[in-house]
Amino acid sequence: MAVAVFKEMSYRLPSSEEVVVAIYKVLREHGTVDTQRRLREEVLRELRAWDDGYTVSEERVRMLAARANFARVDVHSREGGKKARACPVCGGDLRRVKNRSLWGDEVTVGYTCETCSYRGGMRQRVPTRYVFHLDERRR
Repeated sequence: MAVAVFKEMSYRLPSSEEVVVAIYKVLREHGTVDTQRRLREEVLRELRAWDDGYTVSEERVRMLAARANFARVDVHSREGGKKARACPVCGGDLRRVKNRSLWGDEVTVGYTCETCSYRGGMRQRVPTRYVFHLDERRR
C-alpha cells in the first residue's frame, strides 16, 4: 500500500504597501501592461524576489493599481444587464452624472467612480480587459 506524503504548502500575503511598490516597479519597467493577468504575474515575480512565500490575487493587484496615484487603468468593457451599483474596477462608490432634459428635469445619464477613472452608462458595463499604464503626471 502506497502512502502519499504531502508537503505543507504555506503562503503569506504581502502588505498593500509592498504590492503598490511592486506595481510601480513593474509599470516603471514595462510602461504599459495589457492584461490584468500579466500584471499580476509580473507583480508576483517582483514580490517573490523579496519573499518566496508571497502570493497575491489578480483582483487585489487591479484594485491597488486603480487606486494608486501613479497608474492609469483603461477599461475595455461591454454593456451588462444590471443597474450599476459599485465600481467594477476598484469597488469604490459610483457618482451619478446628471444632465438637464429639454423640459428642465434632472436626468441621470451615467455613472463615474469617485476613486478611479471608471465611467459607465445607465447599465453596468462589464469589464472585459484592463490595460495598465504608468502615468507620472498623476503623482
